[in-house]
Amino acid sequence: MWPKIEPEYQRELDGIVKGLNDSGVKADRWDIVALNAVEELPYYYVPWLERQQGQIPTRNAPGNCSAVVATGKLHERSSHRMGHNTWTDYVKGSRWNVIFDIKPQKRQSYFEWMDCPE
Repeated sequence: MWPKIEPEYQRELDGIVKGLNDSGVKADRWDIVALNAVEELPYYYVPWLERQQGQIPTRNAPGNCSAVVATGKLHERSSHRMGHNTWTDYVKGSRWNVIFDIKPQKRQSYFEWMDCPE
C-alpha cells in the first residue's frame, strides 16, 4: 500500500508516528498504515479482488466516516481541534475507542507541519 499513498499523506502518517513517539507511545509507520487500512481491505480491496477473479463481491464499501476540523480563532489561541468518527459494524466498532491527545513541543502552523508553502 505504501507506494500507492501520495507523498503528502506519507509525510502526514510519518508526522503522526513522530508525535506518538515524542509522547512516549511506541508505534511505527506500519502500525499507522495498518490502522488506516483496517477498513480499506475488507470493503475496497476484497471486493476488487473478487471481481478480478470473476466472482460477485460479497460486500460493499459502507461509506461510514465523518470528521470535523476547527481552525481560525482556535488557531489564534494556539489550539487546533480535530475529531473523526469511524462508523463501522457493531462487532468491530464496539471494541474501538481510541483517543490521541497530541500536544506538540512547539507551536507550528498547519503549513509548517505539512512542510508546504503557506
